[in-house]
Formats: sequence, structure tokens, C-alpha cells
Amino acid sequence: EEAWTVDVAPVPPDIVDRPLLLERFDRATRKRVVLLVAPAGYGKSVLLAQWRRAHPERRVLVVPARATDDAVAFGRRLLRTLEAAGPGAEDRAAGHLALDGLALGEGLLEALLAELAKLAPVTLVVEDLENLTNPVLLDELGEMAERAPDGVGFIFVGRDDHLPRTPRLRLRDEVAEIRQEALSLTADQTAEAIGRVTGATLHPVQVDAL
Repeated sequence: EEAWTVDVAPVPPDIVDRPLLLERFDRATRKRVVLLVAPAGYGKSVLLAQWRRAHPERRVLVVPARATDDAVAFGRRLLRTLEAAGPGAEDRAAGHLALDGLALGEGLLEALLAELAKLAPVTLVVEDLENLTNPVLLDELGEMAERAPDGVGFIFVGRDDHLPRTPRLRLRDEVAEIRQEALSLTADQTAEAIGRVTGATLHPVQVDAL
């Protein structure tokens, strides 16, 4: 079985607290969809972990995308995640899983939305979306977000703009974006991060160079 989680990973040690960024992300999650987009190493997973730590009362489901995914593999991973959060979900929805690997299909979309509605309030995080090369599957994820009931939010995480499209939600101002300029460390935060990891205190000129 491929790895999957129902919750985000714990906050790593030696991480710099960034209250302003966390506040911005918290405001963003009031929208239906959050796009968290930046290259590798910018701290997307760390931000998610810090946000989750600040809100232990929230139900958060995490589904990673794999480079080998077709619609069947991804759909099954979605179902396993829902099953762990709400037993019986997999049995109720599995019969709608199309086996051609081209799309989730209308039946499964309806079933997934019904299961998410039972778990509301809930946030579904789909990570590593740069791995999904199937444009139909990406469109279906966007459609799922647009058709979701109140109390169901989505966080789409990727390294580039290879993301689900949600035009109707954009028109309703229900899409927020957090990108690399927001995730970049300030000079002070860089100095603090280096100090926590190495124990060294660097001169500001060295920090600026880094």
C-alpha cells in the first residue's frame, strides 16, 4: 500500500515561529479554496503543520498525489483517507470507482462530496499536485471544490501552477493564494533559523549573503 495520512505531519524541531504568516494563512482558510504554491524547500509543509498545531480542533484530511497516479489510484487513496476519518465511507463509495483510470467520474464525485459533507466541518488537503499529469483529474478536483457544501474546504498544494481550476469560486472571491513571496524568510528569520539549527550567530552581512 502507498503511504497516506489523515492528518498533517507534526511541526519539525528548530522551526522559526512566523505569526504574521500563520495569521495570513488562517485568514486564507476562511475561503473555500487555498492555493499553496512554491518550489521545493519554501516551507509549505511546515506552514501546514504550524497551522494544524494552532487549530487542533479542525478536522484535516491529507491526500498526496503520486507521479504514478491515474484516476483509479488517486480515487482509491481518497477513499482510504475518508474511510479512516469516517468508517464505512469506502464501502459506500467504492462501487462508483471507474476502472478505466481516465477520470473519477460523476458517480464517484457525488459520493465523495456526500462523504465530505458528513465530516463537515472538514478541510481536504491535496499535496504534491505537480505530480498529477491528468488534466481531467485536475478539472474534477476543481469541480469537487466548486460543488462542495458549506463547511468543506480545500487546500491545494503544489510547486507550480499545475493546479485545479475553480473559476466560479474565483468570481465569488472564494479562492486565496499563498505563494513563495509570502513564504520567503526575512533576514531576521533566516538568522534565527540558522542559529536554531547550528547554534551559530552570524554577522548580518553573512545573513544577507545567504
